[in-house]
Amino acid sequence: MNEYPVEYASPVRAPLRVVSAGPAKVRATVTVDADEPAFAGHYPGFAIFPGACVLEYLHRATLAGDFGDEQWELLKMKTVRFVGPVFAGDVLTIDVDVRRQGAQWIAAATARSVRGPVASADLRYTEGGHA
Repeated sequence: MNEYPVEYASPVRAPLRVVSAGPAKVRATVTVDADEPAFAGHYPGFAIFPGACVLEYLHRATLAGDFGDEQWELLKMKTVRFVGPVFAGDVLTIDVDVRRQGAQWIAAATARSVRGPVASADLRYTEGGHA
């Protein structure tokens, strides 16, 4: 489909490629480039992409969904699990399932590489910054 634009300060450079986006599901991919600044100093001699950067991609993928004119604000990350490393050159596939719960939107987001699962997160959002 298209690339998700970066319109705010971010710890990552590589663009997210949205493969499909609907009202309840998003699939996106990103290639983690070796020149990402986050690799510097993150385990010298054995560079691993920081978990915070993976979370940034989960968040971006969620916001890339087809939610009409709604503007979402991240309220919290209820649960986050890192289960595998991400290395330079890895292609991450990100899947997000979204559902409404009361005044909040809940995004169950996962990332995987060719080696298997990398991370999962339960992200909570509100529309327009109103909880």
